[in-house]
Amino acid sequence: MRRLLAAAAAAAVLLSACGDDAQDRAPADPTTTTESTATATTTEIADEAPTSAAPTTVTPTSASAETTTAEPAPEAAPAPTTAAPARPAVTACDDDGLSQDILGFPGGVSVDFCEDGWAFAAYPNAPGAPEFIAEQVDGRWFHAVAMGDPVCQDDLSARGAPAAVSKLLPPCVDAPAPTAGPTGSPTDPVAACVVSTKEYGDTHADLVAVTCDGARAEWGLAEANTEPSWTIPWVTPTGWECFVTPYDATSKAAGSCYGPDGTAYFTLYLP
Repeated sequence: MRRLLAAAAAAAVLLSACGDDAQDRAPADPTTTTESTATATTTEIADEAPTSAAPTTVTPTSASAETTTAEPAPEAAPAPTTAAPARPAVTACDDDGLSQDILGFPGGVSVDFCEDGWAFAAYPNAPGAPEFIAEQVDGRWFHAVAMGDPVCQDDLSARGAPAAVSKLLPPCVDAPAPTAGPTGSPTDPVAACVVSTKEYGDTHADLVAVTCDGARAEWGLAEANTEPSWTIPWVTPTGWECFVTPYDATSKAAGSCYGPDGTAYFTLYLP
């Protein structure tokens, strides 16, 4: 009997313990439950609402760069270039070269020899075939001195002539004296032709195939339109080439002029 009562009491105790365990069991860990709930809630919000991320700066891109192709910049126009001035053609030192430059046509000059831009030549078709010395200036030939002009060796050397050309003239101490020339009419008596010059005053003209009035006219045009020069002649409107001598206290002539065909010329001697 005691055993039955003891067993019943033990069973009652066990039943009572089970009921209390079911009622009095501690709830689940609130921290774990809260975190799980927060995580689930955060995940749902993330799926439904846009993420509020830290602001970032986005560099705008050029619409033209995305939609159009940039045209290449126009090439700069090349800088204008200044063409170098054409050098004058150098005329050959031969018969036709001198004739074309001095007379304006070929066949009127016969060249004896040339040296360093100077030539000794003659006009074979003119009366007496007068000889002369020519000089080349800027590639062109000019009648420089007629043989018999009052120009001596030192004068020509000072103008740059080589010794082989200068020696064709008389030494300066032996320069020819001025001579009288014919006047306008063949019947007039021989008299000195006086031509007034700016640089040297009155001069006496030695005339060859030209009248005194003609010489004055050509000289007046030349002296009024050109600067004095040993080497550069001035061509008058009628084709005469005139050298106006720069002032020199030792000069024996004020200048000279030569006709277009080489047969007429005159020199102005100092008194």
